[in-house]
Amino acid sequence: MKLVRSLARGVLDLLAPPRCLCCGDRLRLEVIPAWDAVRGRGPGASLCAACGERLVLTGPSCLRCGIHLEAAAAMLGFGSGREGWASLCGECEATPPPQDSVSCALVYEGAGRELLLAYKKSGGTAFLSFLVEHLVSRGVSLPADRGGGTPVVCGIPRHPIEGILRGDSRGRVLAATFASRMGWTSRALLRKRSWTPRQASLGRKRRLENLRGVFSIRRARRPPPHVLLVDDVLTTGATARECAGVLKAAGVARVDVIVVARSMG
Repeated sequence: MKLVRSLARGVLDLLAPPRCLCCGDRLRLEVIPAWDAVRGRGPGASLCAACGERLVLTGPSCLRCGIHLEAAAAMLGFGSGREGWASLCGECEATPPPQDSVSCALVYEGAGRELLLAYKKSGGTAFLSFLVEHLVSRGVSLPADRGGGTPVVCGIPRHPIEGILRGDSRGRVLAATFASRMGWTSRALLRKRSWTPRQASLGRKRRLENLRGVFSIRRARRPPPHVLLVDDVLTTGATARECAGVLKAAGVARVDVIVVARSMG
């Protein structure tokens, strides 16, 4: 059986040689730990060494909003490119947001930004698998006893008009795939009641105001005690804050947020 698998891998390598998801260069087989990893089951395994160096991991960040803590980074010797310790920023200490935590795998720059944009544009399964594996690296760190056992995964909903104009939500697919990968339940707990301009087209102040009051709980759904909101990119945090507030008002005891990348702007 092992010989057959080795031969099958060799044939696949010849017919469809693995290539870097970012630059398209062929990956050297001797640096790939396993064929399964090339298919997206290992974060970083689908990138060449040069593009892997351009992945920027999050450094010390606020536990409640995910903002980069520059003072802590300087004190601890972390750059924005290293995983690190988390605490609270001054704003969250003074006025805690409704979500209980925010975890971000990457900084929204370099190769991470390129991969997210490529996924949003194409919806390709190779990009999806890569991003999900980075979410898994954060999801597995969530203790099961954080308020009601295993969390129910919830994506950020779109208004029906947005679905017509922009097609299927890549973020919803990302959340559902992540839930499946973790063996958790995914439910559409929220709905978006009105159409709003795209967040990316607005300045910071408008982004914070744009989504106020537009999300609501689906009345037919009894909210679970622990919800995990999953999205692709977090910028101002307005979307996560609004959705978490609606879930808490509906009776959810704990809301955690996991995103692939955090914008530093």
